[in-house]
Amino acid sequence: MTENIVDKLRYDWHKLELAEVAGEYLDQGKEGLPLAKKSLELLLGDIEYDDPAIVKTITNDQVIPITLKNQLDTYYQGYNAQTVDNLIDYHGGTIEKYLEGDSGKVKEKLTPVLGMKYSDIKKQIKKAGHILEGDENKLEANTKEEVKEAEETMKKYGLAYYTIMNLEQRRKSELRSRVEDAASKDFFINNYLKEPQEGDAE
Repeated sequence: MTENIVDKLRYDWHKLELAEVAGEYLDQGKEGLPLAKKSLELLLGDIEYDDPAIVKTITNDQVIPITLKNQLDTYYQGYNAQTVDNLIDYHGGTIEKYLEGDSGKVKEKLTPVLGMKYSDIKKQIKKAGHILEGDENKLEANTKEEVKEAEETMKKYGLAYYTIMNLEQRRKSELRSRVEDAASKDFFINNYLKEPQEGDAE
């Protein structure tokens, strides 16, 4: 059995999820670059990576895309191995916040799929969704059997898929808030507490 690279990390691979947020900022182009950089700085702090020279290099504007690609490659090795059960546990605090004493009902209702890899469920849901969307819009000629199978897939895995998707959206929202708060803090410190240095643009 091939060893997963995340098993060799000296930190919790979940911390690399900030790379996903950084990637989303990077996709915004030049405007998103400062927030992509701030995401990366926070990530490096989270994993206690504090070699100043290397940090300066991998947070360089030109190097950030490569840095993020490498981090995401590692992150997805961990993420794609996660079962529904693993992810429900990881987001347990959020579930507890929403359902309080009834949070156990999530695992209870999802018992049949708890042992499945969430990445496998995502693939099946996307395939089923493509078939159903094509059938609804008459974009593709799907057989009745294919449509029925897609509907059954949605019924079987849909709740688990949308539950975890919802939890991940909340988590990403929290991470984006953290990044944007940190960037705002830098703005105020740099403009109101620090003395201008010779050569500064402003």
